[in-house]
Amino acid sequence: MKEFVRKVRRTIKYYNGMRFSTIAGTLVYFLLMSLAPFIVWLSLIFGMHVGLSRIFSASVFKPLMPFLN
Repeated sequence: MKEFVRKVRRTIKYYNGMRFSTIAGTLVYFLLMSLAPFIVWLSLIFGMHVGLSRIFSASVFKPLMPFLN
């Protein structure tokens, strides 16, 4: 058991020293902050089987209505 714990600690130290976790965290952050909202907007506009006027009447679009009209 002690050997396993030592091996896990060495592995964590190795990868922590290489900064893989920092790079992975940065990539995940930018993926979530750029791709996920874009997909949400696309699913709002194209994914629903209702008219566009019903979608644009949502409170989210009220500040955008002068630009959309």
